[in-house]
Amino acid sequence: MVLGLITDAARFSNTVELSEQQLQQCLPFMPVTVIDQSFVRLIQAGRVENLGGPIAETGILRCRLSNIRAQMAQPAALAAAPRQTRSSATGQITESWRPNASTMAQLRAQGISDGFAHTQIMPFIAYWQETGQPARAWGPKFVNWVTAEFRKQQARPTASASQVSDQPDTLANNWQPDPEAITILLRAGISQTFINAQLPEFKLYWREKGAASQNWNSLFLQHVKKQAANTATGRDGIPRPIKQGWQPSPEAYEVLAMAQIPQDFAAQEITKFVMFWRDSGEAKKSWNTQFINWVKRSFNSRNQHETNGHANETDTRQRSIVKSLTDTSWADGIELEG
Repeated sequence: MVLGLITDAARFSNTVELSEQQLQQCLPFMPVTVIDQSFVRLIQAGRVENLGGPIAETGILRCRLSNIRAQMAQPAALAAAPRQTRSSATGQITESWRPNASTMAQLRAQGISDGFAHTQIMPFIAYWQETGQPARAWGPKFVNWVTAEFRKQQARPTASASQVSDQPDTLANNWQPDPEAITILLRAGISQTFINAQLPEFKLYWREKGAASQNWNSLFLQHVKKQAANTATGRDGIPRPIKQGWQPSPEAYEVLAMAQIPQDFAAQEITKFVMFWRDSGEAKKSWNTQFINWVKRSFNSRNQHETNGHANETDTRQRSIVKSLTDTSWADGIELEG
């Protein structure tokens, strides 16, 4: 689907530029995280040449087809292809796969709504594309997947009947990634230690943001892979000292903005933050988390100081007024005739 969209756009220009909004309009059923994953796979397969950064960071897909003429005939075939219930000839699941009527009927017979089942389609496809395992039929696997996810929600102590639905929910304090998500990351060569180190920062970011999602596991996969890619030696999860010239990630600024802290204030703290931690020589697993806490303390301290200063100034002014009104020294030595 993503390749088809890129190929269509390449009819008008060799260089394709699609904003996040355009991608969502053309592929409304695919989260940006899934589009990003598909785009990366196209790059790795040599189908497209990347001309920009990750969509989640830049907000835009920028690329060109590796062989435009060879790809030009594909959009019509992709658009005309019916929704599949089976994979391609290789047995791999495709992005266009959708459960058929029989599969949906099996889920309804178990009391699972169509809405809930539809929220599981993209995570299901993403998981099996990541594993790379083939199958003769994806319908039975999808039934097992959806049934397991439905039972997980029913088993949650705080879940009510209304919560076991297709409605997104906020990230709980005790949230943990599913074993399936951990397996995907381990197979990608990311260590368990590194995965565990990313969980507190992931929770901090999304709880500060207050956003709701239907698939926290997909977001966690994206977060860990992004952190592993951005950290040249970070896959082992070993704490490291801060580097000279360190800069906070865009996500750190987003968390601070949600706390009503201006970006220019946070930027002014970078030099002091780096200098302090370089002098200490201490190693940390996540410098973004440390920076967020540092800026919050500094911002609150400044506000407290300004509040106390204003209160002291007001108090001094009030005492001065009272003293002026009660001062009778001006009358010393004056005698009034009786």
